[in-house]
Amino acid sequence: MTQNIHNTTIPFAHSHNFLKSHQTIKIIAVALSCIAFFALQMGFSWAISVSIASVCCLTTLLSEKFLRTNHEKEINWFSISNIDKKKLLTTIKIKLLITPVFIGLLTVLGLNFPQTIISLICEKNLEILLLVNLIAPIVEEIFFRGFIQERIEDITTFIINPVFDSKIKFISTLATSIIFGFIHIIGSQVPTQIGKFFVFTSITSLGLTLGLSKNKDLSILSPISIHLANNIGITIGLLVFSNNRLHKL
Repeated sequence: MTQNIHNTTIPFAHSHNFLKSHQTIKIIAVALSCIAFFALQMGFSWAISVSIASVCCLTTLLSEKFLRTNHEKEINWFSISNIDKKKLLTTIKIKLLITPVFIGLLTVLGLNFPQTIISLICEKNLEILLLVNLIAPIVEEIFFRGFIQERIEDITTFIINPVFDSKIKFISTLATSIIFGFIHIIGSQVPTQIGKFFVFTSITSLGLTLGLSKNKDLSILSPISIHLANNIGITIGLLVFSNNRLHKL
């Protein structure tokens, strides 16, 4: 009898340790992404960025402990077990091939690029190239598709009956995508109103694609990979086809 009890407690202990370790990894990822996003991308002071990160970490901890107790499959953000690797690789290839061509087509047609960061990419600013093609995709996906999207899921669960899980996920994905699009047009990032509309709609659409990939594959690695391919494709297109002149829409 004692032996049977011992045998049943070992799997439970392993499961508990598994969940706890991945919760810790998730909280660390949230902390680092918040600091990088607000300090490096938004231009906040390090003190304010660390303060925001602390609040986000505490919110994540409380959420994982009390609200997301039935989301064990989503606890490991960096899992590859549920990813359709063939489909993801195809999506990445399409992004890397089609996006530069699309940028080239816009250039040939004389259409304008409304974001001010475009000029820095065209000037081959190393810091901006590193930020756009490596740091931003990783940081933004952990912060938006990870932290923001899951917190909106938590809030929506209180409003909608939890049995409608698919609706909750879609609402949170759409809301996160809208926030993601809005973040890219605030301030002086886009100087004109029509430019803001173009950037907002395109970034929101991208955000929706990224959010749905996270929901489907139960991993943050899918949207990170697609986001990386998208930004690298845009950069290649700009460097190959751009005439280094900034236009205003």
